[in-house]
Amino acid sequence: MELRKEILDTLEQDARISPKELAIRLGADEVDVVNEVAAMEQEGIICGYLTLIDWDKTSVDKVTALIEVKVTPTKGLGFDSIAKRIEQFPQVSSIYLMSGGFDFTVIIEGRSMRLVAEFVRNNLSTIEGVLSTATHFVLRRYKDHGVIFDEKKLDEMKRFQVRKDDLIISCSGTVGKVSIIRDDDPKGIISQALLLLRVDTNKILPLYLKYFFSSRNGYNTIVSRSSGSVQVNIAKRNVIEHISFRLPQIGTQRKIVEILSSIDEKIEENERINNNLEQQAQAIFANEFLSLDTLPEGWKQASLIDIADYLNGLAMQKYRPTADEIGIPVLKIKELRQGRCDDNSELCSPSIKSDYIIHDGDVIFSWSGSLLVDLWCGGICGLNQHLFKVTSSKYDKWFYYAWTKHHLDRFVAVAADKATTMGHIKRAELAKAEVLIPNATDYNRIGALLQPIYEMIISNRIENKKLAATRDTLLPKLMNGEIDMSEIDYE
Repeated sequence: MELRKEILDTLEQDARISPKELAIRLGADEVDVVNEVAAMEQEGIICGYLTLIDWDKTSVDKVTALIEVKVTPTKGLGFDSIAKRIEQFPQVSSIYLMSGGFDFTVIIEGRSMRLVAEFVRNNLSTIEGVLSTATHFVLRRYKDHGVIFDEKKLDEMKRFQVRKDDLIISCSGTVGKVSIIRDDDPKGIISQALLLLRVDTNKILPLYLKYFFSSRNGYNTIVSRSSGSVQVNIAKRNVIEHISFRLPQIGTQRKIVEILSSIDEKIEENERINNNLEQQAQAIFANEFLSLDTLPEGWKQASLIDIADYLNGLAMQKYRPTADEIGIPVLKIKELRQGRCDDNSELCSPSIKSDYIIHDGDVIFSWSGSLLVDLWCGGICGLNQHLFKVTSSKYDKWFYYAWTKHHLDRFVAVAADKATTMGHIKRAELAKAEVLIPNATDYNRIGALLQPIYEMIISNRIENKKLAATRDTLLPKLMNGEIDMSEIDYE
């Protein structure tokens, strides 16, 4: 809930902020931010996005007025019927039910005071039930939706504006996350929860410093200097500025950056390919299954329960590895969101029943908390409770994965409606989720289109896992000088 509040507070101030920049400001995972925003849009918490314009700096004639309106409530409907009549006028930008000496505040925008006055006289005052109105014109805005309309204040804030190659470090909450501003990143102003580092590029490459902070040694150095028992934070800039590290010559830095960047660029390329593949798969699925006017011959209706088995995970705290066992990571919602296990992932015994062992390519459905459906490619692990392993003895993976993913939005809405503490769905909802089963000919035809796409997605994700492992192995060795760069001619 805390992440939701931080997202809403930030979006209220800057609705144009990208998910990536929003994640940087909040020190959160981009995937978590995207999922929470989508969920809040689905739940109607986020109703739209507002652009603030200083009309005084344009040639457009525009005035804003606040109208106090007293009314007689309609019998049986109260104030709602009158409010609905008022809100239909395009001149009305906002309407609020108020306490106190009048009933509604109506905000009106028009090209001139005269036109606003005419609207109030000819349209607003003539509505049945309206007793009186009082008009107040806005003469000047000093602050609106958190934005200060003051030139001097704006000039002062410019020193907090990010530039290309700036390093942004999360210094509160999730301490130690580091990002770098690129050419295509939106311009913005950092919040109090972030530190901005701007380096002398004649002495150090920004990406080299970014890679240092991304290394285990660099990250631990930041975290070890943080304070706070409940929410850790970095209180002062000099805590970061006084960190010592190995700084080779610019030429050597460039070789190191080029080696590591080449791996990251390949990872990003695979991610772009997978995004396109996902869009293709969704388009094919929609065309084949969702655009039908009538059920083709030999097709039949069923449910998710009819086409797949949904195995709930174990309470893995009961299945810890014994002293003579090498544990395997536990797949929880956190791991599913980030697509991998990490050093903080819990471990379980590898001797658990094989049904609960997860492998690359398995379909996993988080049915509680953050509802997700994904193709797991994070390696062998144990399935925790609140997650379904989705399998089928009758149908191919492309079929039950696509249909489960198709119903995810509805499941999210159902969970949100029933949520008291943590939203979830029950197996009964799976039985209500309609599925269309094609005849054998159409099934094979559609499968020939979708199966290769999902296989490529899985292959690219597995490759990215190996690339990331290679990068993470090379990173400390390159930073510590364990690899001699003098003999490497990297182009």
